[in-house]
Amino acid sequence: MFARVLTFQFQANPELEAQMQKLEQEFMPVLREQKGFVKLYELLDRVNGKGLQIHFWETEADLLAYLNGPVAKDRQSYIQTLLKDQITTPPKGEHYEVVGQS
Repeated sequence: MFARVLTFQFQANPELEAQMQKLEQEFMPVLREQKGFVKLYELLDRVNGKGLQIHFWETEADLLAYLNGPVAKDRQSYIQTLLKDQITTPPKGEHYEVVGQS
């Protein structure tokens, strides 16, 4: 299994959570249809203005196919538009092999 980890910083804003929920409602059905998609976690540190998104994929090939495909590009563009006033740094993405879980 492989994980895509996105980190970002944001400004405190009462609308951020509602906008993230809107993003989830609109894109999760599409994301779930992607070959190899397993799960998504979203984490926020409201005090320090930091956030994480962790996507899990069955294989690295599935993850790379998603990243190089139209769904990821559409999602990134939508996020940048929807959250442009909240996100203070561009999201940084890395991917990792999952070598253990409990």
